[in-house]
Amino acid sequence: AEMIVYWSCDPDSTRGTYTGQDSCMWRQWLKEKGVEMVFIDPLYNYTNAAMDGKWIPIRMGTGTALAMAIAYVWINEDTYDKKYIETRTTGFETFKDYVLGKEDGVKKTPAWASEETGIPIKTIVSLARRWATKRTVLASGTRGGEGGACREAYATEWARMMVLLQAMQGLGKPGVSIWGTCMGAPSNADVFFPGYADPDGRMGSTKAAKIKFSPAQNPTKQRLYRLTVPDAILNPPVDWRGDGFCGNSLEQQFNEYVYPMEGHSEVKMFYRYGGSFIGTMSDTNKWVRMYQSPKLEFVVNQDCWYNSETNFADIILPACTSIERDDVGEWGAAGGYTHHASNGCNHRIVVRQQKCIEPLWESKSDYQIFTLLAERLGRKEEFTDGKDEIGWIKAFYEISDLPRYISYEEFEKKGYYVIPMPKDYKPTVSMRWFAEGRECDTPDPGNPKRGTDRAKELGTYTGKIEFVSESLRKYYPDDEERPVSPRYIPSWEGHRSELAAKYPLALVSPHPRFTFHTHYDKHADWLNEIPVHRVYKDGYAWWPARIHPLDAEPRGIKNSDIVKLYNDRGAVLCIAKVTQRVMPGIIHSYASSAVYDPLEPGKAGSIDRGGCVNLLTSSRMLSKNVPGMTPNSCLIEIEKWEG
Repeated sequence: AEMIVYWSCDPDSTRGTYTGQDSCMWRQWLKEKGVEMVFIDPLYNYTNAAMDGKWIPIRMGTGTALAMAIAYVWINEDTYDKKYIETRTTGFETFKDYVLGKEDGVKKTPAWASEETGIPIKTIVSLARRWATKRTVLASGTRGGEGGACREAYATEWARMMVLLQAMQGLGKPGVSIWGTCMGAPSNADVFFPGYADPDGRMGSTKAAKIKFSPAQNPTKQRLYRLTVPDAILNPPVDWRGDGFCGNSLEQQFNEYVYPMEGHSEVKMFYRYGGSFIGTMSDTNKWVRMYQSPKLEFVVNQDCWYNSETNFADIILPACTSIERDDVGEWGAAGGYTHHASNGCNHRIVVRQQKCIEPLWESKSDYQIFTLLAERLGRKEEFTDGKDEIGWIKAFYEISDLPRYISYEEFEKKGYYVIPMPKDYKPTVSMRWFAEGRECDTPDPGNPKRGTDRAKELGTYTGKIEFVSESLRKYYPDDEERPVSPRYIPSWEGHRSELAAKYPLALVSPHPRFTFHTHYDKHADWLNEIPVHRVYKDGYAWWPARIHPLDAEPRGIKNSDIVKLYNDRGAVLCIAKVTQRVMPGIIHSYASSAVYDPLEPGKAGSIDRGGCVNLLTSSRMLSKNVPGMTPNSCLIEIEKWEG
């Protein structure tokens, strides 16, 4: 590759999700090799700072418009891969007509996109030309698919455009890929060790168990969707589309659900197991109202920390930490939906997580807690399969490939095992097989056609990259919020919406830099000493909100002032960081504060001083037929706090 475009992507902060910091050095090597780097983000983010790349600040919710304008330049200047489009894609002419304005009378020119995005025309043209003339990697998220732009109104259109832009340049050809620069180290995928999301990593379905339970055996078919839980409890019925994690088939996203199901009771009890939804979901004053509602009769909270939601529980079950129990697992490898995610580390390492101390005070391991509950319910044997924690560790070891390399006794003594690389290892480049018309050779168990007579195809209905989606044509042909071919659709809560007159600033709240969701924030006080994470003032650790000087000055806001961020959904106190690293019109404040600290405890809607900016975000879905959160379509106002 000669250039990398980081679009809504800050891997130096999100660290490949589970895999830590190994990839920091990879990016340094890329920089030393002279790879040009461009960053499209409303924040001059930390990867940008470390790589000293070109920063292109962009208005929230307008990424699709920029992508359309780039495509317009390529079409107009004839700088796209016509042969690839002809042989590896379908529906391009329909897409082309839209971009050129033949469908709606609006040409998606750089001038048009500049009005939407706030990016100068010459910058858009220059980006498009350099992209087309260089072997360009698109880093549109930390794993190649995530990022804050995915969590906006109609974000499906942006995500589709990321794939289609690279298709126009020959996706899979040398140097043309979608890669977040934090996964993909050489890895021995032939050695199996189950992750917790794998069927063989789950006690109920693993071949390590004598007694097995499949989802089909569960007589309760009713389900809730995480984002709509408060609405389901407070104001049923609710409906949505999709199974949640839809990694088994393309069609899972189209399954329709209604809560409550006919003939089923509404939920009366909520068993909360770890974490804090108030700091991670959307419009989270709804969660406060839900916890306090008489409709929710009983709440259990099981966690190793006394988090902000523990206060709402009727029963608290204190779990011990990971250093107070035995376990086994592989670095970075959850399995399931994120198969082979360990390749975000330089090595595959399976760790025998050995207990350091006995559980403190009244805490117990999660397994012990669930075992005791199962015993009270008369289901202990079915739950435990006759095994204690050490028994399960041995069982998972035995069904893995580790016995081919190391005995259990040696593994127990050593405490870890580094899975070796095969001597004849040959890398299989993502999508190279598709670009070259070969059978899929990447170790991708999620590809339903791999190993079949259609192994040269993608998982789409046509087997090709679709500029016009045949699955959408089948299921939702008239959906104007996710059309069969991507469109730019202005946000319902963006710079062109009526609400912008009342709340002129856009809040962007991506994943945090120094915590994993809410993990570690509330109970690891030393993190508060990192001024990017929290800032001490008058003895309190405040959550930072970044504001441009042009927005701060007319509001009388100075650096380190306590400020109130607010809209019709709530109000949150933060500490102001006045900086030119955020573009005008944007307030940047990370999501996932674990501290919910209302000035009026017990009152939903009270001003929070813990930094839970998720209280302000919209709970509206991506679009009417697409479940997914939209915290980055959020308009607010900000003022100096004088309280």
